[in-house]
Amino acid sequence: MKDIYKTKKQLINELVELCQKISELEKSKAECRQVEETLMAARVIAEEERAKSESIIETIGDAISIQDTNFRILYQNQVHKNLTGDHIGDYCYIAYKRSDHICEGCPVDMSFRNGDIHTKETSTTIDGEVSYVEITTSPLKDKTGKIIAGIEVVRDITRRKRMEKELKASALKWQTTFDAICDAISLLDKEGKILQCNKVITNISGKPFSEITGRTCWEVMHGTSEPIEGCPLVRMWKSRRRETLVLPIGDRWFDVSVDPILDEYGGLIGAVHIMSDITDRIRLEKKIHNITTIERQRIGQDLHDDLCQHLTGIAFLSKVLEQRLSGKSLPEASDAATIVKLINEATDKTRNLARGLCPVGIGTDSFVSALQALVSKTETVFDISCLLEIDKPIQIYDNNVAMHLYYIVQEAITNAITHGKAKHVLINITSVDEKVTLTVKDDGVGFQEVLREDIGMGLHIMAYRAQQIDALFDVRGDACGWTIVSCSFQNVVDRDKA
Repeated sequence: MKDIYKTKKQLINELVELCQKISELEKSKAECRQVEETLMAARVIAEEERAKSESIIETIGDAISIQDTNFRILYQNQVHKNLTGDHIGDYCYIAYKRSDHICEGCPVDMSFRNGDIHTKETSTTIDGEVSYVEITTSPLKDKTGKIIAGIEVVRDITRRKRMEKELKASALKWQTTFDAICDAISLLDKEGKILQCNKVITNISGKPFSEITGRTCWEVMHGTSEPIEGCPLVRMWKSRRRETLVLPIGDRWFDVSVDPILDEYGGLIGAVHIMSDITDRIRLEKKIHNITTIERQRIGQDLHDDLCQHLTGIAFLSKVLEQRLSGKSLPEASDAATIVKLINEATDKTRNLARGLCPVGIGTDSFVSALQALVSKTETVFDISCLLEIDKPIQIYDNNVAMHLYYIVQEAITNAITHGKAKHVLINITSVDEKVTLTVKDDGVGFQEVLREDIGMGLHIMAYRAQQIDALFDVRGDACGWTIVSCSFQNVVDRDKA
């Protein structure tokens, strides 16, 4: 009985264990069902994401394919199939090139080798029409970083290439026209850097295009780190209108003009810089002016040395005649006195006329004396303060230079009083070695008012005279509102050899 009882107990235990296992199996089955449902949901999501990705890829205008590391095509979007045909499962080099080996320079192969993105342009001819494509490849890696495939994107760039070709042809035509212009023309950005220029600029500067573009005009033309004094570009930045300057570069003279380039809102975005070589004109004008100056001096000296002396002699004889007639108590004596008076007045007028024609023509050392006389006359006639300051004794060696400087000062004073309504005028002459700088300052209405077109003739005349003596001429305003006319030149004994 005991053994039987134990057998039953064992059976019961085994039955209990079996029930527990069945319960565990049921529970495991439920968990498996749940896992299956989760996997199914994940699969659905994955399929949806895949469908979305494929949909996005399909809508991209570029041809896209994926190749494994053996160069077998795994995927093609529709654009790629339309371009090359359906080649999924084929080797790319067989499908595209009918070759038995990898193409030389294959960008997919390079991506497999170094893991970088590579781009290559190539062309094909179909029915006589050349088509261009751009191939971009990148490696596809797993989570460990191992390259498992390559993505190839093929973009049709035929239209872009044709447009580039047309633009190059147009640019070449424009540059050819640009280079045919005799003036040196450059386009500047708003900071004064040269964006583009014609060939004349390279001839003047002696620099190739590569050393010109991207640098400022003053670096290229003057070799300076800052704009030169009186720079028309700097003045244009302030005025927003055309500014000009005549200056020498080397042994040539140039008329420089700078025009602003404005956007639709009036903002400054750049400038057009034009340099016209006026050397031949300057030389011809100098010859004409020299001839005119020499003739003026000759006439002035003839009036002073010949006619004035002749009139003085007549006045002396007339005075003697007056005394004789007066000694005889003849009534004609008063007539003779009147003749003497008229002759003396004619002599004074002739002498003044001679001085007007040749104010500093008696000798180059008389330049300062002539300015002192001009200062004195200005104070007397116009009742203003006019001062002359000279840092040290100076002699102008060239009489032609002295005469032009005198007229520049005279014109500057006239402008200051007539147009500027100035009450104080200061003339200053400084010299360092052979360089002389002459300035005329006034406290009139100001620099911008002086530049008005209706009163600008005097400025043009002064600038013109400065050109004749190879001087740098500038008109500007200072911080106090005074107008400054300056003229700098080399004071040498023999200007022809200088």
